[in-house]
Amino acid sequence: SVQATNLILFKGNEIHSFNTDYMAALSFLQREDRCPQKFYIIGCGGVAKASAIACCNYILNCGQSHLNKIVLSNRNYIKALEFATKLQDKIDFVVAPFGEIAQIFSNDTYESKILFYTLPTDTKILEYIGRNASGNVRVIEPNYLAPSKFEKDRANISYIGGIEWLIEQAIYGFSIFTGEKPNKGSMYSLVDLKK
Repeated sequence: SVQATNLILFKGNEIHSFNTDYMAALSFLQREDRCPQKFYIIGCGGVAKASAIACCNYILNCGQSHLNKIVLSNRNYIKALEFATKLQDKIDFVVAPFGEIAQIFSNDTYESKILFYTLPTDTKILEYIGRNASGNVRVIEPNYLAPSKFEKDRANISYIGGIEWLIEQAIYGFSIFTGEKPNKGSMYSLVDLKK
């Protein structure tokens, strides 16, 4: 479990907690046609941890845990290593030095990769990856305030940004509070109208 919450529901005398970051990450993973071969997570805060656990559960549900790997990188290597160690019994985690992650990702020959970039600042990692990545790459960046500036228009890169992340969180939150499923298309079109 994520062991962190960002949504609390009081129901009678009970308190229920949820993590909408986990659900947003999982919803994007479930859009994949097939289970990607490699998952990269840059950062080790709450969103990164929720994304890592979503990746673990997604891979285990694909039934291909022996084929897939998760690479975790953070500016604080020890923090990333401690987190990866907690999940090592579920899936194969590799912790990569932060200064080398862009090069490692770009040199990765796997055909299908997903990158969760969860840092709140632009470190130029995505810019480097945007210029050099091979294979099919899906970049998911939950930052809606100051997203990274990188070449998102390459044929092999698909990008999901912070606004989409917020919508997925809102969809999940709406379902929790109302017990109803919202119309996803309507929620996405509202954001399109605001542009």
